[in-house]
Amino acid sequence: MLMKTIHGILFVGTAILLGACLKNIPEFDANDKPVSSIDTPAPTEAANPGDFEIGEAALIDSIDTVFLESFPLQIHAVVKGNFPDGCTTIQRYEVEREGNTFLIKIFTQRPVGAFCTEALVPFEYTVPLDVFGLPADTYIAKAYNAATEFTLSQDNSPQKSGGE
Repeated sequence: MLMKTIHGILFVGTAILLGACLKNIPEFDANDKPVSSIDTPAPTEAANPGDFEIGEAALIDSIDTVFLESFPLQIHAVVKGNFPDGCTTIQRYEVEREGNTFLIKIFTQRPVGAFCTEALVPFEYTVPLDVFGLPADTYIAKAYNAATEFTLSQDNSPQKSGGE
């Protein structure tokens, strides 16, 4: 008798739960159609420059260099730091070379009038350095107050074959 009571309670409880779930199922709409990637709208035009504050708001903590396994050698600077808030992102970068020093500028963008988290947001950004054709020497990669040195142990240009 106890087993029948337990089975009855379980049956009634399951029926109540299923009934509650069925109330939340949306009804079929004959106008609904499946969506395919062909139906995906084209990206909107780029935001107006006036929609963003452009500046150099990234707080740079460190910079390192990464040597890619290739010849001629390719070198990337890895810049690490923090954005001042949750809305700021990197818009672009610029690299200038003055002698043996690569000067890296990181430009940021932030939506005008946006309400953002007021907490530092860490980032890591890789910037390629144009080292093709440089002679063997020691160079500096600098992003604001952070800097690192790297050395090219040989000239970074393809060797001409003996037949040319």
